[in-house]
Amino acid sequence: MRAIAVIGLGAALACGSEAGLADRRGGEAPAAVELWFAGDVHLGPGGVGALAGLGAAMADASGVVNLEGPIDPRGVHGVEREPAALRLFNGTGTPEELARAGVAAVGLANNHAGDAGPAGQANTAAALRAAGLAPFGGAAGVAVIERDGLRVALAGFDLADEVPPELPAALAEARRAGDVLAVGFHTTGPPLYLPEPPLRRAVDLAFEAGAAVVVAHGSHSLAGAELRGRGVVAWGLGNAAFACDCTEEREALVLRVRLGRDGVESAALLPIDAGLGGQPARVAADPGPVLDLLQALGVAGRRDADRLTLTP
Repeated sequence: MRAIAVIGLGAALACGSEAGLADRRGGEAPAAVELWFAGDVHLGPGGVGALAGLGAAMADASGVVNLEGPIDPRGVHGVEREPAALRLFNGTGTPEELARAGVAAVGLANNHAGDAGPAGQANTAAALRAAGLAPFGGAAGVAVIERDGLRVALAGFDLADEVPPELPAALAEARRAGDVLAVGFHTTGPPLYLPEPPLRRAVDLAFEAGAAVVVAHGSHSLAGAELRGRGVVAWGLGNAAFACDCTEEREALVLRVRLGRDGVESAALLPIDAGLGGQPARVAADPGPVLDLLQALGVAGRRDADRLTLTP
């Protein structure tokens, strides 16, 4: 998959207009892209193979994750604990490790984005781009990844405790950067199965702006999901792989989607066992309890042995 990272929305718009026209010429088969979205990732000092199991299970799709903490030489320690703060860092080998796992795009908008100071986000984005990955959110702006002529714009936002007033305008600009839009929202709060009001409002705004995929992460907890017309929202993906011992939530989800020009063509939730305590993430050894939970939460879908394929 060819990944194109774009700093700033104006550049994204400038590079996309002619490509969009060209993609529609010639009566070719409709373009589509397969993506998988996982939640919080902190590889710390190592992380070798932390996401390899997920990448292998999703080998014919490209991954999108939320990276907690900047890529920085302090990644050799992984975590710095201070009286009033917990700072997360990822080692300099993180970009290559993500690329080996089939990750194509990396969200940077979260509560640990500034842990390396003002230059941390820009340095992290540069390191990811050098490995062929597309960073998005925060200082990285909007990213566009392209496959078979379909351009997927990715935007990320840290909600903190409220919906930022500039969010509607930012979402509208991001939507114009690609054929379809995927949005990641990072929340900070206790691990809950149900979304809190700021996240609900932000998700509504994303769909009003024309988003096709909306995912939430940050609370470290999984939550439900639903289809909205030709769009899908996953209210919480939980952890993917987390080196810091500051979270114990092992039950998590991957959202796998097939996207076309008109939005979501299919979407499924796959339970995973998050990689905690130095263990690699993997497709859940026993997905049954999480599938039971999703159905108890009211998630509508067709249940198979390892997944819940969402239905209206």
